[in-house]
Amino acid sequence: MEKLVEPEDKFITANGLNLHYLDRGNPSATSMVLLHGLCGNAHYWDFIAQSMKNDYHVLALDQRGHGDSSWALPSSQP
Repeated sequence: MEKLVEPEDKFITANGLNLHYLDRGNPSATSMVLLHGLCGNAHYWDFIAQSMKNDYHVLALDQRGHGDSSWALPSSQP
């Protein structure tokens, strides 16, 4: 059985919102972006990302308000 490789926790800021993602795999390979559903988070994809890490650069995202990503910023409308 292949040893589990832990992903790197990374963050990016977009329009003032802190977004988290898990980075795993071969950075020089084709990127594969994985998005979870309504109640999930980036770790939802751990099993699949582990099996794809040798052939792809796997990025599993925490969507806004999920996992370690920030909630939406308050609206500036009156």
